[in-house]
Amino acid sequence: MVTSLTSAQLEPSVSEVVRSLHNELHELISQRQQLTRSIRKLHRAVAAFHRFANNDVSVAASRTIRRCKAGEQSLDAGALVSGGMDGSLAAGTRTMAVSPLKRACRIALLETDQPLSETEIYARIVRRGSFAFEEDEVAHAAIARELQAMAKAGEIYLGEDGNGDAAVSRWQRIATAD
Repeated sequence: MVTSLTSAQLEPSVSEVVRSLHNELHELISQRQQLTRSIRKLHRAVAAFHRFANNDVSVAASRTIRRCKAGEQSLDAGALVSGGMDGSLAAGTRTMAVSPLKRACRIALLETDQPLSETEIYARIVRRGSFAFEEDEVAHAAIARELQAMAKAGEIYLGEDGNGDAAVSRWQRIATAD
């Protein structure tokens, strides 16, 4: 016994399936948004722990430098690195460990030989996960400050857009002759 359904009988059941799938899709999107918020909170917590650890390391490095200047301890690269220093001392001054954001900017700029805008640098940092921004709203301003400091230190320079557009700031690392 074969029963055939007419299109009038199929329409309500197809509509119910579509409605059910639509509802499930909205639930999944909602869950995804909640997971994204949770992941962002975890990234912020990890970043806070890194800042806390870097502060402790920087304090330890400062103590190492003071002891060396006082003659209580010999200065070696191992003491500086384990103390949170970058290993370079110029004319008796100390250089603190590189900030995580500066490091992330450097990595983004090292990925290419082309000049990058702040937005492109931000996208590369987020893609690599090399820095977790506490607030996405201030990320570009923080990157801009870091890039300006790097330019002032002579690490990078502000170039122009490939199309000659001066409205778009493009940053590029200064190639070193290694």
